[in-house]
Amino acid sequence: MKAMVMKEWNGPYESEERSIPKVGPQDVLIKVKACGIGYTLTNLRAGRLGGRLPLVVGHEIGGVVEDAGAMVTTCKPGDRVCVSFYLTCGHCKWCVTGRETLCKNFEGYVGAVIDGGFAEYAVAPEDFVYAIPEKFPDEQAAPALTAMPARSSPITWVSLVSPGAAKLDVLGSRGISGPNTVTLGSKARSPASSRSRSRARSATAASPSSAT
Repeated sequence: MKAMVMKEWNGPYESEERSIPKVGPQDVLIKVKACGIGYTLTNLRAGRLGGRLPLVVGHEIGGVVEDAGAMVTTCKPGDRVCVSFYLTCGHCKWCVTGRETLCKNFEGYVGAVIDGGFAEYAVAPEDFVYAIPEKFPDEQAAPALTAMPARSSPITWVSLVSPGAAKLDVLGSRGISGPNTVTLGSKARSPASSRSRSRARSATAASPSSAT
């Protein structure tokens, strides 16, 4: 596969031919269809977010599942997915209360401690891979979770309708994880995994302000 590799902090991206990465038992191999570029890359390229070299950056990943490990249950080859930026533990006191940015066992960021999406393929742990609705193209879905730690938070697409207003498709997450993504469109629901369904139940009581 082709990959853009950074070999020194603040260095140039160099095109390389690499082997397609293999999946572990709980990993997902994603064929990258789109990868966003944002200000976070400035800090990441300077080494301010940690990580290791050489490195394939790019955390705003949208693509299609190419392969999945033997223990993966929430997605399968052919599913369209995006990836959370934050690699959190999911079970510390901060994660279970929706404050994953304070995770006691924080492992780092996609595109910093593990290779990201500036390549034809990327591997991510299953817990950080989320289904996206078919109606949203890859370039819109790719950056959806860049500001949302998602492992313990409910990630749910819902449609909001008010008199005389257009329908809004909202990607919602509880906690203090940053801005949510709102896209105009007609009602659509993502293919629900067992994980997203259980998280959706906990999101039912969220106030309207948490989904804006």
